[in-house]
Amino acid sequence: MAQATFTAGTDDGSTTVTAQVGGRSDSVVITLLPVGVRYVYLPLTMRESRGINLVVESIVVDPPSPTPGQPVMVYVTVRNTGFTAIESSFWVDLYLDPGSTPAPGVRWDQICAEGVAWLVPGLGGGEAVTLRSDRGSPAYTYWTGAFSATPDPHRLYAVADVWPGPPGAILEDRENDNVRGPVMVPMGP
Repeated sequence: MAQATFTAGTDDGSTTVTAQVGGRSDSVVITLLPVGVRYVYLPLTMRESRGINLVVESIVVDPPSPTPGQPVMVYVTVRNTGFTAIESSFWVDLYLDPGSTPAPGVRWDQICAEGVAWLVPGLGGGEAVTLRSDRGSPAYTYWTGAFSATPDPHRLYAVADVWPGPPGAILEDRENDNVRGPVMVPMGP
């Protein structure tokens, strides 16, 4: 079995690297370029990360400009933008023409005449779920599935992890991005 030995200098500039194996040797010249020392200073923030963050990605109304009394479907998409799965359930509310801006801890029935509530059983890291307005939790939903002529436009909001009270049932890395809206729904002819 042959054994190779390599030697080289470590200074900047040209150096010769020599390999010797069983009495034979060969050399190569390598030019070493100086590498300046660079320092990068970053802010260091120390805090606990849970890897969970719920956001309402979208509120989609179909049709987008319904006529008064026309059946409407509202789709609310909620995503866990974190990397950790949510193992417990949480509530998502849809607010139809609320009297004030919704916030975590304020259920739809506290500021609206109509709304939809869904109990989501959990959500994997990076996963999303799309909720339909015709499949809300029956005991916590009141909406006819159509809009009246007024107001025009209608204002829709959705809140992920709305209850119980702020910060909701799920402790997240960010609690300030759970609300989406207003989404304006103009009435058609």
